[in-house]
Amino acid sequence: MYAREVRGRVLTFRVSGMLWNRSLVMQDVETGTLWSHILGQAMRGPLAGARLEIVPSLFTTWREWRRLHPETTVVLLSRTSARYRAEIYRNRGDFVIGVKLGEESKAWSFDRLRRTPVLNETVADTPILIVFNPETGNAVAWKRATKTGVLTFARLESGQLRDRETGSSWDGMRGICVAGALKGTTLEHIPALISYRRAWQAFYGTAD
Repeated sequence: MYAREVRGRVLTFRVSGMLWNRSLVMQDVETGTLWSHILGQAMRGPLAGARLEIVPSLFTTWREWRRLHPETTVVLLSRTSARYRAEIYRNRGDFVIGVKLGEESKAWSFDRLRRTPVLNETVADTPILIVFNPETGNAVAWKRATKTGVLTFARLESGQLRDRETGSSWDGMRGICVAGALKGTTLEHIPALISYRRAWQAFYGTAD
């Protein structure tokens, strides 16, 4: 998900009808510039070289989203979304969650996350946390650094997380400490991309 404002101008995007490395190419109506949806970057046209700002988002079920954000509503998507949803649950090895910080990028396959749903990682010298919900296919990334220091997380049988440094309990999907010394602390959300593994590899390289 990207913000549509570029260089002080709000753009309107549409499907260009073209592919690059088997991935969607977008086009903005205002200038006709072609954009890579994987890179969020203008590739050809008046805005070539410009980048879209990534907006943190979740790929999840409506049931899980409503649990996390009961005050919100939902957009009813076309029937094609059901096919995509069925595929991502059936063939999880084909999908990854990827993070790009500065010039460094890294991705983790849903197959690996199904086996290890909590990963303490580092990308571009930034300690990050990857959390995966095997039931919903929801994956999210957080910064592990807090005001009290860098935390290391493990998953409990209840599905919650516990940090090794203080023993506090966390809701991993919301990034909020729900009990313990750090109760009320919120982790910083890192924009991440849910992608087909082959598309990520075409643009960024291998995935774990």
